Amino acid sequence: MSGLIIMGRENGTDSAREIRDRRSANDRIEVRTYDWLLRAARRADSLAWVCSTKKPATSTKTSND
Repeated sequence: MSGLIIMGRENGTDSAREIRDRRSANDRIEVRTYDWLLRAARRADSLAWVCSTKKPATSTKTSND
């Protein structure tokens, strides 16, 4: 990806998707919606929460091993 443009909101039919996809393929510029940005942020936040709640692995070795 060479560039990223965030613009507008999606509508029920997402009629601009074809235009965004064509622009991405032709010009190496990703044209995304504000809704896409929100979904990406939610996924990143969810992953961060999962990573922060994992407990460190404990060793099962004993001192005699």
